[in-house]
Amino acid sequence: PGFYDFEVIASGRFEHLDPGGDSEVPKVGIKWQPIDEQVTFRGTFSEGFVAPPLFDLFGPITPNNPTVTIINPVLGTGSGQVTTSEGPNPSMTPATSVNWNFGMTLKPKFIPGPGVLTLTVDYYNVAEDGIPALPDYNQAFASLNAFGSASPYASGFRFADSSRLTTALPNQVAFASGDPAHDAGTLAVHYEGGAAQRTDGIDLGLQYVYPTKDWGTFTLAGNANVLNSYEVRLIKNGQYNQYGGQYTSPSSVGGANGTLPDWIVTDSLTWDYKRWSCNVSSRYIPNVLDLGDMFPTAGSPVNDYTYNVAAWTVDSWYAVDIQLSYKFGPDAGRWLDGLHLT
Repeated sequence: PGFYDFEVIASGRFEHLDPGGDSEVPKVGIKWQPIDEQVTFRGTFSEGFVAPPLFDLFGPITPNNPTVTIINPVLGTGSGQVTTSEGPNPSMTPATSVNWNFGMTLKPKFIPGPGVLTLTVDYYNVAEDGIPALPDYNQAFASLNAFGSASPYASGFRFADSSRLTTALPNQVAFASGDPAHDAGTLAVHYEGGAAQRTDGIDLGLQYVYPTKDWGTFTLAGNANVLNSYEVRLIKNGQYNQYGGQYTSPSSVGGANGTLPDWIVTDSLTWDYKRWSCNVSSRYIPNVLDLGDMFPTAGSPVNDYTYNVAAWTVDSWYAVDIQLSYKFGPDAGRWLDGLHLT
C-alpha cells in the first residue's frame, strides 16, 4: 500500500577531455506512483559539465585598454585607461553544473468519454559554475595594490618603466602618479573559470487526446513556463545580476543570454485524420525590459541606445502557426511511399 510502483535509477559518467581535463558526473532519478497510474511523482538530481572552448584554451592574445580606478591612499587615487593583453588558458577545466528537477503527472480516470487527459507540473533548478571569463580589471588592480608581489596577478603586471613588483608591501601601484616606477603600465591576464549562472522555474503542461470513430483523433496541448529567476555572475567572487524579465544584449550586458521573459505560454490543436494532419499552434511572449547600458554591468546612469535615454520596453507579441501535412502510402508507388508533404 502506498507503493503501486517505485523506481530508483542511478548512473554515472566519466569523460577524459584532451585538452580540457577530466570530469565525473552522477545522476539519480526517482519515480513513485503511490496508488496507480493516475498520479506519478518524479525527481532527478544530476551533475553536468561543459568542456572549455578551444578559443579560451589556445586562442590569440587580444589587446585591450579598459578604464580602471586605482585607490592608493599613499600615492593618490586616479582613474583612466590602462593597457592589457587578454590571452588563452590551456589549463582551463570544464564548467560544472548541479541540476534538480521535481515534478508530478496526473492522468485522471474520471474524465468521461474516450479521451485521455494528462497534466504535468515540474520545478527545475540549475546552477552552473566555472564558466570561462576574464577577470574584473578594477579587482585585479586592487589586488595588485593590496598584496604587491603576492597578488595572483603580479606575474603579468609591469610598471610604466617595465619593472616588476618585488615585495608584498601594499600601496605600490598608482595611476598617473608621475613616477614610472609606481604608475600602472601593462597587465597580461588569461581566461579563468570565474563566471557562473543559476536559474529556476516551473513548467506546466496539459495534453488531451480525444479519438473518434469516424473523424480521426483530436489533440489539445498547452505548455507554460514561469521563470522564477535567472542570475548571472560575470567575474569570480562578483555579484549576481538578475536577467529574468529582460532582453540581455551582448553590447551592454555581458554574458548575454538573449530574451528571458518572466513567463511564456504555448498551445496547439492537432487533427489527425487518415493520412492527413492539421495543426494550429500559438505562442505568447510577454514584454521584456531592455536596460541597454543602464544594466549594472555597464553602469551608465542613462541609456545611450534610446532617444529619451531611458530603458526600452520590448512589446509583447503573439504568433499563430498553421500546418497541413499529407503522408503518402504504399498505394502511391515505391517512390512516394512514406513521403510527407507539409
